[in-house]
Amino acid sequence: MKAALLRRIFYRRLRAEGGTTVLMAATVVLPIIFFLFSVSLDATRYMAENQQSQKVLDEIAAYAYRFLPFESQARNAAQSYLARYSRLAENTTVTVDSDTVSLLYQGLSPLSFPRFFGFEAGIPISAYSKARGTPFDALIVLDSGSSVGPALSSSAAWGDLSAWPPATFFANEFVLSDAGIPIDPRVLTQQCFNPTFSALKLGAARVFEYLAHSRSNAVGIMVAPGSSSAIDVLRPVVSPRQWPLGAGEASLSPYVGLHNRNALCAAAAEREQVADGYRFPNANPQLEDEGGSPNQPVDLALPSIEQASWELNPEMLPYVRARQALWSQARRENSMMDSSEVLQAVRASLIGAHFEGDRGGLSNEAFKSAYVFSADVPQALGARFPDAAVVAALAAQFEAIRSDIVESQRDLFLKIDYVLFRHPGVEEADFESRVQQLAEFFEEQQKIEGQYTENFQISLAYADSPESFTRKVLPTIALSRRTAVLSR
Repeated sequence: MKAALLRRIFYRRLRAEGGTTVLMAATVVLPIIFFLFSVSLDATRYMAENQQSQKVLDEIAAYAYRFLPFESQARNAAQSYLARYSRLAENTTVTVDSDTVSLLYQGLSPLSFPRFFGFEAGIPISAYSKARGTPFDALIVLDSGSSVGPALSSSAAWGDLSAWPPATFFANEFVLSDAGIPIDPRVLTQQCFNPTFSALKLGAARVFEYLAHSRSNAVGIMVAPGSSSAIDVLRPVVSPRQWPLGAGEASLSPYVGLHNRNALCAAAAEREQVADGYRFPNANPQLEDEGGSPNQPVDLALPSIEQASWELNPEMLPYVRARQALWSQARRENSMMDSSEVLQAVRASLIGAHFEGDRGGLSNEAFKSAYVFSADVPQALGARFPDAAVVAALAAQFEAIRSDIVESQRDLFLKIDYVLFRHPGVEEADFESRVQQLAEFFEEQQKIEGQYTENFQISLAYADSPESFTRKVLPTIALSRRTAVLSR
């Protein structure tokens, strides 16, 4: 009897303690378990959001970089891409300059547990991505030989009269004669501006502006033939950081011919009243305009004291833009661009030179590129391609370049773009055949030890009209090997 009573008391106590245990589990243990579960979910969500944020920012940076150096386009591209992700768009800062695209996200990953108590809380989360590209060491060469315009003795100017009239300067202010016979002012104008020469000049200027807008690029300009030598150097292959303070963007070659010279072309560009295409081209509107100085002289060319000649204004030299230096070039009468000399200059300026400067850790990764804007197939030693002497001279230069690449252990990358614009003076029935042979020759010369490689490329860009030149050639030649490098 007594034993049964003790058992009943024991079971009652056990039931009471069980209820206490359940109550304790409901009030203490379960919240702890729920809290730990919430923390686990929040941690998982935090890691997923962090990884996704970084991945998206990397994609946006690499995508927007492709639009540089057009900063506004790159910024718009980044923001448009970012708008797809509302969580990121509200808390991401986009920074764009001529070299880089940077994105910084700073937000909160929300916590679940505080919400049950009416509080909003979160863990700070951030992601950063920066894209910059492989820097360029580039050389731009402009053909100024006799093939870029009609001969002064010619009676037939190039192009339609309405599109290419005589310049105001040559028609009214500076009339020239040869042996007492007045030179046609329209032909004289075309020693500076014509369908071919103007397209080549503008193409060279636009490629320079495109490449030089990036502070990490080193870009040079040469004109061949030069004033008194094979080549005039308007700007060596240097970056903006290396260019002397107080100097113009490029120098002015002092070419003076018997009847034409650079100062006359500059004067014609400045004084033109009718043809907009003769005036100095404006800066590319898609790039940041460099502006001007309030102390900048008005004229690049000035009449001499006796009013019988014209000369370049020395006070203008610190303010000269590259496009003005190129636009002022005059056709060299009875002189042709020597392509062998040009290749020597390419090799010396791009392969033999070493750039020192801040390139964001990519100093040794610079891509070498040369752009040769020509009005004819290559020439050398007084002959034209495919003459055997020309082929041999060019092949020797290409062999030297290939040897340089092999000796560099294939760390050297060089691309040469030969931009050929057929001029109206070409009447040869076999010209198209010459162009085809040139393309085949270039293709064979770029092989290193019998193999095609990325280290050396030669491209022939051929245009037969200003429209095709602008539409097909220019948008592609400056986009070679634009590789984005991401940093976090």
